[in-house]
Parts: sequence; C-alpha cells; structure tokens
Amino acid sequence: MIAASTREKFLARLWDFQLPEKAFPYYRAAGDATEATLMALLAFFAAGSPAAKTGPALSRILRLQNADGSLGASERNRADGIWLTAPLAIVLHHYGCARQRDSALNFLRALKSDTTAAPVGDPKVQIDQSIAGWPWVRKSFGWVEPTEL
Repeated sequence: MIAASTREKFLARLWDFQLPEKAFPYYRAAGDATEATLMALLAFFAAGSPAAKTGPALSRILRLQNADGSLGASERNRADGIWLTAPLAIVLHHYGCARQRDSALNFLRALKSDTTAAPVGDPKVQIDQSIAGWPWVRKSFGWVEPTEL
C-alpha cells in the first residue's frame, strides 16, 4: 500500500500536467491526449479525488463523445481511434454517467470488424481475417476476437 503522503505527491504531480483546456497530455509539453485524460480520470477516481476537481476534465471527455457513443483519438480525429470507447465506458461507469456509459456500451456491442477471406496458400498471412472481432479503427479487421456477448 502506498503511503498517503506519497499518493498525494503523485496526485499533485499528475494534476500539474493538466492543460488549460482541462485535458492531460502523454508527457509534459505535449498537446492534449484523450487517452491520457481518460487514464488520469481513472487515477483520480481510484485515489478518491473530489468530483468538483475532476469535473472539468470529465466534462471535456463528455463533449468529445460522439453521437453514436464512440470516442475518437482526439478532438481533431473524432472518428479515429475508437479503441478509446472501452476505457471511456469504464470512466463513465465510475463517475456515474449512466446514459453516456450505456451509449458507449451500445456502440461497442454493435461494432464488428470487416472480414475478408485470407489469401489461400499464402504462408505470410498469419491472421484469420474471416473471424469477426473488434477493430481499433473503423472499417478494419478485428484485432480482438470476440470472447463474450
């Protein structure tokens, strides 16, 4: 278990990374990153940070959630990077945003990869693209095969 003083020091350091637009970067002097903001929100939730302090970052994430429930890689790339929708659903669950969480989960349940037949006899092809799964980006083959649903 981490001592309270050490935890508070780590949290203060993480808060120090917050950008004026209430997002978090991957590293100092970098631009805002949706994924880093989601991970920061999870860390703050786990540490018991007050909702009043995390609210602006959460509001920013909620503004970035697409109408279909997905979350893109950044404000500029809202249709790309939909792998962030799963961590989004976790963040929304913990912060009590049930409607937005359900929208993200519905998007994930409906999302299926494009499938193609693998070239016959090609030894270089080590992946079976005929299996439907979950893609990292839209209109791509499944990087993760279904395990449940």
